[in-house]
Amino acid sequence: MEDEKYTSHVESGAANGGPSAPPQKVSFWTKRKNHYKRFWWLHLLILIIVVLVVTLPLVYVGFPNIAQSQLNKSTLNITMQQITNPTPTSVQLAQMAIAGNPSSYHPNLDGFQAALFLEDTEPNIQPFGYIEIPPLHATRYTGITTNQTLNITNMDQFTAYNNLGLTTKTYRVALRGRTKLHEMKFPTTTVDFNQVVTLNGLNNFDGINVTNFQLFLTPQGPDQANLIGEILIPNPTIQAIEFGNVTFNVSVDGQNIGQSFLNNLMLMPGNHTYPLRSTTDQEAVIGLITSKYKDGILPLTLIGESVVYNGQHLPYFEGPLRNSTQHLNLNVGPALAQLGLNLGSLSGSNSTG
Repeated sequence: MEDEKYTSHVESGAANGGPSAPPQKVSFWTKRKNHYKRFWWLHLLILIIVVLVVTLPLVYVGFPNIAQSQLNKSTLNITMQQITNPTPTSVQLAQMAIAGNPSSYHPNLDGFQAALFLEDTEPNIQPFGYIEIPPLHATRYTGITTNQTLNITNMDQFTAYNNLGLTTKTYRVALRGRTKLHEMKFPTTTVDFNQVVTLNGLNNFDGINVTNFQLFLTPQGPDQANLIGEILIPNPTIQAIEFGNVTFNVSVDGQNIGQSFLNNLMLMPGNHTYPLRSTTDQEAVIGLITSKYKDGILPLTLIGESVVYNGQHLPYFEGPLRNSTQHLNLNVGPALAQLGLNLGSLSGSNSTG
């Protein structure tokens, strides 16, 4: 009876707001679930921030570095070059080149201005001119064609460039510029274009030779030429160069015997012959034949004197030609025979005289 009274009292107390039974314990996973229901927006915001922290450096720092690295691996090969219409301060420069891109990326590059310079002026480069590179879509191999007036910005450096081209077998010229690179949805990035191109040089016109000629007792034409013929000038380069009127001083063993003229010279790639006119001191030539070179073969030395185009001297061609020496052997025996002069009789008359 007492227990029944106690139970009835407790139930009555609970019903009247007295002490209640302890609450059931909520599990960890239930709490977590409830937390995410209430604060889902906060966790989404944190996720977005984390993603941005990871991807933004990749896009805005990593991608520009990757783009520059891939551009540094590209190659440039010049396949054709023409230098025409030279003036004392400019030339017309036409070029064709192939740009190689080993990357799997095929970006677009904006057009840009590239400086042309010699490597030995780095790091403080001294450009001798600037060319405009057109916009490019960088596929595996991309053709580049330019044709523009190259204004000479540094005469000493342009002269040095031509000196390398004339006197060496190979030489290097560098290009440097800055442009914008576009690739898919990545942000536009600025990249530096740095290339060094190796070109074949003229190697001092190695192999130059007078292929045929005639001697005249009476000077011919306004230049008073008494030797007229053709000269072979090897050009192992991809360059065609318009020189204009080129004059060489000609000597044998240091003794001047005259001048040779290559008028309206347009030097083309390959082995080609060009018209040659010379004024020679015939008495000096006869003296050399009768004294030392009785076989009629004269060892000629040619040194550039002047290069003139449209009446104007071109110092960037003249300087290298004056510093360059060409040697060739000239057999004057057949030409003298055409004039009725026999080498044997000339030598005999000299020995008896």
